[in-house]
Amino acid sequence: MLVDHSGLYHLGTGSRVQYRGAWLFIDDVAVFTGTRLLPAFAATQLRDRVWPLARAGIKVDHRTVLVRTLQNRHPIALGNLAIAACLTGAGALLLGPAVL
Repeated sequence: MLVDHSGLYHLGTGSRVQYRGAWLFIDDVAVFTGTRLLPAFAATQLRDRVWPLARAGIKVDHRTVLVRTLQNRHPIALGNLAIAACLTGAGALLLGPAVL
């Protein structure tokens, strides 16, 4: 069970639950559960309560995680998108005179 930002509860089992690495999805709700260096929740609670149930769902690929987080406008995905846009713009500015 996950709760979105508006307080709506989402229940899911089987194919409605999707996971990849530190990401967990039920319907349109995306949760970053954290990593060893950046924990978002207690590791023991995740290991004992969340991951056994999540592993009964579907493991998705990296592209699916990227698309779902961008569609949901997750702050981590939007931050990474902004960084990529800035790096692309800076590269274009630096290489612009050389190309012309």
